[in-house]
Amino acid sequence: MDVYRGTVVHCLRPQEMELLPDHLIGVENGQIKFVEPGERLEELKEQHSFTVHTLPNSQFLMPGLVDAHNHPSQYSYTGTGYDLSIQQRLEMFKIPTEAKFADIETARTIYQKAVRRSLLNGTTTASYLATVHLDSTMELCRICADAGQRVHVGKVNMDHEQTKNSTQHSVEETRKFIKSVREMKNPLMEPAVAPRFASTCSQPLLKALGDLASELAVPIHSHLGQQREEVTRLLQDNPSSRNPAHLFEMAGMLNSRTYMAHCVYTTEQEVELLRERQVGVVHCPNSNFSLRSGCLDVRGLLHCGVTKIALGTDVSGGYTSSILDAMRCALHTSKAVCFKNDGQHYDPLTLPEVLYMATMGGASVLGLDAKIGNFQVGKEFDALIIDTAAPCGNPVFDLFENDTNKDKVSKFFYLGDDRNIVSRFVAGKKIIV
Repeated sequence: MDVYRGTVVHCLRPQEMELLPDHLIGVENGQIKFVEPGERLEELKEQHSFTVHTLPNSQFLMPGLVDAHNHPSQYSYTGTGYDLSIQQRLEMFKIPTEAKFADIETARTIYQKAVRRSLLNGTTTASYLATVHLDSTMELCRICADAGQRVHVGKVNMDHEQTKNSTQHSVEETRKFIKSVREMKNPLMEPAVAPRFASTCSQPLLKALGDLASELAVPIHSHLGQQREEVTRLLQDNPSSRNPAHLFEMAGMLNSRTYMAHCVYTTEQEVELLRERQVGVVHCPNSNFSLRSGCLDVRGLLHCGVTKIALGTDVSGGYTSSILDAMRCALHTSKAVCFKNDGQHYDPLTLPEVLYMATMGGASVLGLDAKIGNFQVGKEFDALIIDTAAPCGNPVFDLFENDTNKDKVSKFFYLGDDRNIVSRFVAGKKIIV
């Protein structure tokens, strides 16, 4: 057994960040066996045999971060093209780049770098949307397995007239993909059914995918209400549909294992449907700013009873693989919504709330809240060790004598980056990046 001794930070509830000075976390076979005050060390030694790893005062333990929406196939052009419209960017970058993923060597090169960068930024769990290509999507799965990252992976589905994929072929390839992933027998990996957008899938394809997800008991990962123009066009193309969420609902795709990225432009009826079906929402605030999509009112969703909310980087809609950045952007977005409320009382999101979204919220959206998200006994040890004084001699941010533990933690969340992350663990195993 390994025991980590030091300051522990995590969230048990959405609005509360627990900061536990001098605590012990016992880990055996990847699972948390106890969380106790440091003063109980000698007593615990009489009950267990273990090695103690003591953190210096500048360090603390926190849960690994969850990125619930990431397009690793788009990683090669992250940081470029944000002055373009989303349609121009689609035509200039996404379409030609993703076409290259028919070549597995190209896919391997990009996916390896995307997964490594995700882990460097402290993402111990990610939900990846790949491309329509079965072979390269399986290569992504092998890369994630080799890296030791906990993942959901979806092979993208489309049968829009501009694609070369038939409805039948798309469904057959997805069935093969799910079977192949499960044959890997990797407890850290789960396949997902992934229609790209409702607008890129026919209703027969959405229905077939909904049936497949139900038959094989896999999660569903897609987009909803990202851009106002997209919603307008979708309703014009589907005049019998009440709203975009209704298209997914008619296909049997909205349930407690479904999660939708963005949801910026959702009607009251759609929000109620998401609540009723217990659908998760992935807030991607960097992308929503970068692509000029809009501001998601997370507080409004919470007030309406939509409580499963995660954070996503939406690489490359967002220009960074960092969930730390997503936390900060979520806070900024909430303040922007506050400004728009024209003087009416509005409570913007708080740091504990976005930390919850980045850990327990992400775990809940991905259906992993019984396994990860905080340091409750019985969960798996997905964790980061943060050093607020790193790197030595040229720290990322400055600390002062009167800084409390709470101050140091807050400074990391607002000012820190991957250089402050000195260790990463998934299911108790230290990840080397």
